[in-house]
Amino acid sequence: MTDSTSVVESLFHGDPLRISLCLVAIFLACPAVLMKVVPKVPVLRKVTFVPFLFLAPMVLSSLGIIPGSYSLYKPLQSFALYMAIFFMVLAIDVGRILRSLDPRVLLLFLLGCLGTGLGAAVAHVVCSPLIGEEPSAMVAACTAAAYSGGSMNWAAVSEAIEVPDSLNATAFPAMVIMYTLYLGALLALENSPLRPALERWIGAARPAAAPVAPVADPGGAESAGPPRLEDYIHGFLAFSVVYLASILLEQLVGGLVFVPQVIFLTTFAILLGAAAPHTKLAVARRLVRMSAFGEASLYFLLGIIGAQATLTESLMHAPVLLLVPTVVIAVHVLVLLPGARLLRVDLVTGAIVSIAAIGGAASAPAAAGALKAAELIPLGVLLGSLGYALGTYLGVYVGVLLLP
Repeated sequence: MTDSTSVVESLFHGDPLRISLCLVAIFLACPAVLMKVVPKVPVLRKVTFVPFLFLAPMVLSSLGIIPGSYSLYKPLQSFALYMAIFFMVLAIDVGRILRSLDPRVLLLFLLGCLGTGLGAAVAHVVCSPLIGEEPSAMVAACTAAAYSGGSMNWAAVSEAIEVPDSLNATAFPAMVIMYTLYLGALLALENSPLRPALERWIGAARPAAAPVAPVADPGGAESAGPPRLEDYIHGFLAFSVVYLASILLEQLVGGLVFVPQVIFLTTFAILLGAAAPHTKLAVARRLVRMSAFGEASLYFLLGIIGAQATLTESLMHAPVLLLVPTVVIAVHVLVLLPGARLLRVDLVTGAIVSIAAIGGAASAPAAAGALKAAELIPLGVLLGSLGYALGTYLGVYVGVLLLP
């Protein structure tokens, strides 16, 4: 076995089919194990397991157990990305979210996303002399997307603006590291001496009830229960139609304006998700059942991205690449805090709004639980879901503005 040959490749003597099946099994096993193990570790009990979905395959790749580069990764990554986007965004009724949220909280979330976009531009100005204008713009755009709704948006934007695999493999870990540190800082806010000072400065008391109105199940009885076989068949058919339509539209408008396939796919999924609860077609109403499949696709996607990153390469580039997400988060906070004061949104609610943007819907329960505000979990999940829908647009067009 050569230095560049992984344990898996050596075990199956280079047989591509058996290697591919083994890698798929590993990427499926990692989330299953982590979802069981992480909550049982005392020091990790209050944090989300999502960063470990990326870090575990990264460690396996760095140790030479699985290959860091393999021909299967790129097609699997694209397939998992589009499946995750379609089925997760399809379950989002944007109109319902907008109607159910306190307008002040919704506006604060949008201000936070605006601060993230502004932070990406500032980070590009700061880092372009250090890593080059084009790499800096690409990393800034992907970071803006990820910090507006979660890691899935990074993958979507990196594919849309064609970020090189080598840059993705070193920049993505930096984004995850800073997100994890920021989540840790927010979790520590409960007992921080800084909290009383910030609460006095913001000057808003925490409301007795969560600032999100209860909303009835939009699908009613039709959407209750786990997905059935016919739901998967109809769901995959809908995905195939939307996927092909997205490819066709990208080709048609390609010579006129830059609208990547992922934007069309996201837009179609948003429109379908908004229309499904109001249609009389039971098939359309039941499609929201497949959001869990989209979440599973996202976890699988994070494993593939992690496998292509190595600790040595990431650590070599860490000082510079950590600067991009650091600047983005700093500007996000500098915009969000005055926004909370202006809109009279209390500190804890503002923290949930912030982590829903920076970490996505998966991080909201951990933050709300650590801050003893379990009633704010629905708020964080709703805002994180909205970020899934909006972050791709923000990242793509930040990239368009910043790229030379």
